[in-house]
Amino acid sequence: MWQTNGMLADVGILTAVTDPEAYAADPRKGVISLIMDSKESPWKVRDIPFVGLRSGNTGFMEFEDCRVPAANLLYGADKGYAQNLVARSWFRVNIAAIGVGLMQAALDDSIAWAKRREAFRNPIGGFQLVQSMLADMATDTEITRLLVYRAASLMDKGGRCDVEQCMVSSFGADAAARVTQTAMHIHGARGFTTDEGFRTERYWRDAALGYAGEGTTQIMKLVIGRRLTGIQAFV
Repeated sequence: MWQTNGMLADVGILTAVTDPEAYAADPRKGVISLIMDSKESPWKVRDIPFVGLRSGNTGFMEFEDCRVPAANLLYGADKGYAQNLVARSWFRVNIAAIGVGLMQAALDDSIAWAKRREAFRNPIGGFQLVQSMLADMATDTEITRLLVYRAASLMDKGGRCDVEQCMVSSFGADAAARVTQTAMHIHGARGFTTDEGFRTERYWRDAALGYAGEGTTQIMKLVIGRRLTGIQAFV
């Protein structure tokens, strides 16, 4: 499930368990990666509709009785899981980067609207509470942007940075939700409409991805806490 562009893909990488016993004892073992080509190994796929992210698609893919040529083995049983983790690490940072884009767009639109919209013969951008909201939006956006840069820089250098990835993922999710929600407040009723070209409600819907994409914020915080304390959290 949750395969980005799954409805469109002709080729992809599949992670599969080949040794259930080894995998049960150690999830780093018994996992391989395969290059999948729909011409060689046809699969079934159906769309998973989302409330947001409507510019793309997400698929539920089924590989029942799907045979794959041996030459398509990308990573063997001792490397498949590790390579999957590397990819997922980048995806976490990518989700946060998407959030930065949403926040920046919501902030830009809110500033423009605050200058244009008038109340009591004055632009609402001159009201103290509106300026305070814009200031908070800008601060959240810049903090998340810097966290993305830091995590990406550490990953480029090849160092371990799972804490930084999880920090930007969890903080970015909350920040994107705050910023897009605040944009809705600044736009008033127009922020809730799809008419007149306003995009605020789209940012608000799309921001919800941060809470679940590549791991929930709760899981991200458990990873951070485990590294800080050296203790596995109790279930």
